Amino acid sequence: MKKLVISLGIFFSISFLGWCFEWPQLLQGQDPLYSWFGESRGNSFCSALIFSNKAQITASDKGHLLAKLGTNAGEDGWFEGTLGNAVIIGHKNEMDTVYGNLETITLPATITDLNSGDLIGRSGNSGWQKGKSSLEFQVIDTKLNAIINPLLLLQRKDLEKYFYISNLEAKNQNTGKSYRIANTHRIPAGIYTLYCDRKQKRMPYSITVSINGVAVETTTYDTLTLTADHLCVNGKRPHPFSEVYPTNNRFMVAEIILSHGKNTLSITTTDSAKNEKTFWYQLEISN
Repeated sequence: MKKLVISLGIFFSISFLGWCFEWPQLLQGQDPLYSWFGESRGNSFCSALIFSNKAQITASDKGHLLAKLGTNAGEDGWFEGTLGNAVIIGHKNEMDTVYGNLETITLPATITDLNSGDLIGRSGNSGWQKGKSSLEFQVIDTKLNAIINPLLLLQRKDLEKYFYISNLEAKNQNTGKSYRIANTHRIPAGIYTLYCDRKQKRMPYSITVSINGVAVETTTYDTLTLTADHLCVNGKRPHPFSEVYPTNNRFMVAEIILSHGKNTLSITTTDSAKNEKTFWYQLEISN
């Protein structure tokens, strides 16, 4: 079960985009989320929404109780894990929700089915999280083996902030030489990896890179996939954590091919509410 919760992920089924969950807790304060889906979490991606404040936790949708984990789970608890005290609920269409890092679990020992809004317990800091962290909320599609960004299924979309592209850098994959796009408009033709400044508590839903009006790569953060035992985000190929976060302050945008001539490079970032922000760059590519 521990491996299932932490590391599943292959493809996301868009058929669930019209199905909404309720928020598992009330949103408190100006910064209610401690970590966003896809953010850096130690040496891996955050595969959940992690809330900042302790609160009462309720079921996001009607479903069947699958498991109670941790020392606070009662006699039917399984074992301690990275999620600490946790509850897993199965829903229609083979979807599961996971409520981890709970301080207490208040579900009766005899309960098997829950309705949306039923009290599960209170969040705390029983898992491996550090700092001002509380409820760890995951959504898993067990049919397609995918960890899903919970924001795609939660009703309120106004929490997100634009992911701005700043200090764009192009690194030539053959020579290893990097070019700061703001400081130069002429670079050699080749295959490049684009990087920008990493943003704290800001994540895109997707990033699309176009050259001369033609989209050449879209990297999505709606799911995390498991490839060669590594959680990855998806572009033209899966990108593991070490590629997306090469350093503490840099973030990978895309891999592209730049050909000889004038190139108009555009980068569009999109959040889960489909709000877009586009950044434009003019480049002269030499042979």
